[in-house]
Amino acid sequence: MGSFYEFSNFVQPSRYKIFLEVLQGVLRHLDQRPGQGIYCGDMDDDAFLDAFEHGRLQQHGFGHRDHLRVAWLYVRRYGRDEAVRRAEAGLRALATWHGHPERYSATRTSVWVGLVAHHLREAPGLGFGEFLERFPRLLDGRLLDAHYSPELLATAASRSRPVDPDRLPLPATAS
Repeated sequence: MGSFYEFSNFVQPSRYKIFLEVLQGVLRHLDQRPGQGIYCGDMDDDAFLDAFEHGRLQQHGFGHRDHLRVAWLYVRRYGRDEAVRRAEAGLRALATWHGHPERYSATRTSVWVGLVAHHLREAPGLGFGEFLERFPRLLDGRLLDAHYSPELLATAASRSRPVDPDRLPLPATAS
């Protein structure tokens, strides 16, 4: 069997974009097979949280923006403390379901939920997209680097429970 590159040489350049769109649609459909998770990019909020809470999100489709969306939805619906509890339960389950329970970090979860809650106090009425436009630094997954050293975030203590930053302090309403 030839490589994708060899195969793509047979697709006329004018149809290449259409070919890629069809291929992406097929891959999304395959991701929706029972037991395989689902693509979460275009889901409404209720369906997104339901899929998150029941472990049906596709590993490759659940990135930093989706983590922020979980935090944003939970903080809006339940407040900061309950949002942390729910996000922790769901993210632990998701990491375990994908075979990587060691990737879960209680510190990261608590801080990201706290940062979302902090900004929601300033702009509670914004939709998720508008919220991220207003606070684009949240999209930078390295934002915590200003507050936490990689060594601290790698510790068992940081993974099992929230720990205080060892660099710059967090905003008081985020911790």
